[in-house]
Amino acid sequence: MAATWLPFVALLTFLGITLLLTVAWRRGCLALVFVAVVALLAATWALAYVAMVVDFHDADGWVDCWPGCTILQDGVRAALVLGPLVFFASALWAAILGGITWRRGRGSRRRE
Repeated sequence: MAATWLPFVALLTFLGITLLLTVAWRRGCLALVFVAVVALLAATWALAYVAMVVDFHDADGWVDCWPGCTILQDGVRAALVLGPLVFFASALWAAILGGITWRRGRGSRRRE
């Protein structure tokens, strides 16, 4: 049953990051917030990977734990499998916002 809510959590995470990036774009600090989001996603993924490699409380059991997965195993699964998807979708959204800014001319350094 726990595996059914993982895509929902990934979708909510993506929507939250999308909202955060949109607000940052409107305030003119998209690059700074995007770097912070990437660092946070990378740290989460790396922490899950290290927990899996060192077998922290059977974190590597996420592969074959069904139907009795622990919250840690579900979290490691979400971070390792769905984390990169959230990252690439967020990067695509940031690129779209950056493209809109560049298209409007606000991205150039020229003073007119």
